Amino acid sequence: MRCWMYVCILILNCLVGITLAQVCCPEGWFGYGKKCYRQFVEKKTFRKAYLDCIEESGSLFVPEDDVEWVSIGCS
Repeated sequence: MRCWMYVCILILNCLVGITLAQVCCPEGWFGYGKKCYRQFVEKKTFRKAYLDCIEESGSLFVPEDDVEWVSIGCS
C-alpha cells in the first residue's frame, strides 16, 4: 500500500490585492499565490488523504514534479 504525505488546497475568494496569508487563510494554513495550503505529515493512502482534504473543505494537492512541490515550501 502506497502512503502519501499530503497537502490540502483551500481555494478562497478574498480581497483582491492583499496577500491571502495575511487575510484569508484559516489558522494552520499558509498562503501561496491565491490559494491556501495545509501540510499533513501523517502517512495515509491516497484515498484517505483525498477524503480528509474534502472534510477540510479543500482538495488534495498532487504536485506534478519536485519543482512544484518545493515551490509551495514543502521538502
